[in-house]
Amino acid sequence: MRGTVLTLGRGVASLAVFVWTSAAAAAQPAPPELIPINDDTYAFRSAGYVSLFITTDEGVIVVDSIGGPDPNNPALLKAAIATVTDQPVRYLVYSHSQPDHGSGGAVFADTAEFVGHSNTVADLEARADPNMPVPTIAFDDSLWLELGGKRVELRWAGLGPRDSYVTVHYRNVLMVVDNIRFRGVAFADFPGASAETFISFIERLESDPTWDTFVFGHAQLGADDRRGASEALSPLWQLAELLHRPGSQHPRRPPLVEYLSASDHSGSLSPCMIGRR
Repeated sequence: MRGTVLTLGRGVASLAVFVWTSAAAAAQPAPPELIPINDDTYAFRSAGYVSLFITTDEGVIVVDSIGGPDPNNPALLKAAIATVTDQPVRYLVYSHSQPDHGSGGAVFADTAEFVGHSNTVADLEARADPNMPVPTIAFDDSLWLELGGKRVELRWAGLGPRDSYVTVHYRNVLMVVDNIRFRGVAFADFPGASAETFISFIERLESDPTWDTFVFGHAQLGADDRRGASEALSPLWQLAELLHRPGSQHPRRPPLVEYLSASDHSGSLSPCMIGRR
């Protein structure tokens, strides 16, 4: 599988082309990777986590600093942004309140305002972690961020009253963190929400005609998703069909349903966290 990798040397970021092989994947962690989605939209992947950023003439909007798996990730993300724009980060959006995705946002504090759901505000105030500044811009149901003539919509996932997750909508791009996995459904990891709640959530996203590019918050390196987000969501549709049968019942905590179909890893250059429908 071919991809674009961000390599850092002497404090300067540069781009290089690499060939990914299963042997190399087993031997060493993948280097940070910068993936263009549109002319102003990019995914940054490192240590199995994904950040999204959008460039404008007046600054940059970033979703998640992903410092949890590697404390160097926020600085690497900042360097990656500098390879495509000289504009500063103006907004740092928390996809939710957990530190694995949100830790390290403080590296942008000199220029950025922090944005999150109201439940994220409460969680971060209680945690008082200097690496995760409390949002100064908060919302309950939805919020439009406007910068440089561009508009990004944030919507509360609403999986429960204490849920802090938001989905990110920009042009033809939809980003969903944790609640949808690559060829998997996260029921077992989120016992606070029933299977029906997840089904309703996914159906709501699927019925939105504005997006054709799906960005995951996690990525399995070396996987090929060129058949698109619909394939990644197939376990949900299978479970929904089962649950909607007359008289069907399900346990309180349904097990994680994995997509087990064989993958074709040849041919496509599409990054594994991005699916197109």
